[in-house]
Amino acid sequence: MKQLFFSLFLTLISGSISAHYNNNLVLAEQWDQQKDSVTSLFNIKESYKLSGKNLTALAEKILYKKTPQGDMYMYLLRPIGKLKKPLSAIVYFTGGGWVGGDVEGQIPNAAWFRDQGIIGIDADYRVKSRHGTSPIECIQDAKSAIRYVRINARELGIDPDRINAAGGSAGGHLAACTFLDGGDAPG
Repeated sequence: MKQLFFSLFLTLISGSISAHYNNNLVLAEQWDQQKDSVTSLFNIKESYKLSGKNLTALAEKILYKKTPQGDMYMYLLRPIGKLKKPLSAIVYFTGGGWVGGDVEGQIPNAAWFRDQGIIGIDADYRVKSRHGTSPIECIQDAKSAIRYVRINARELGIDPDRINAAGGSAGGHLAACTFLDGGDAPG
């Protein structure tokens, strides 16, 4: 009798766990679809939760440099309703070991800063897998991105004295290099 009761109990529990698991998969799939269905960042307070693909599509795409391998863009995310005075900005560089990585992979980091009232920018740069380049070109592109933001700060609504750089992994290296002398190229 105990074995029958125990078997019945396990069957009920496993069915409940399975139903709960399947329900969570459906909810996760619905959330992923919702993340990609946003058509404007107006009144979105937690934009960092959106997919990188959606954020990239909704950001202001700005050409900051032309190179032999292709045009380099930055993706600017403005905070909600804070446009009366120039704001701080952070230029974020994606990681990827100077070999891979793209804006979609880490633009949610720039979006988090946007959600905190700072202009968040994710700057793309040349990498080996997409452009056949070395870390030298990565550094040059990062310096060009910061230079572009400084030169165009007023029209972008940015306080030129409050521009920060950050990044993940190789992007962190690039952010540090933007504040060091050398390794630069015109443009």
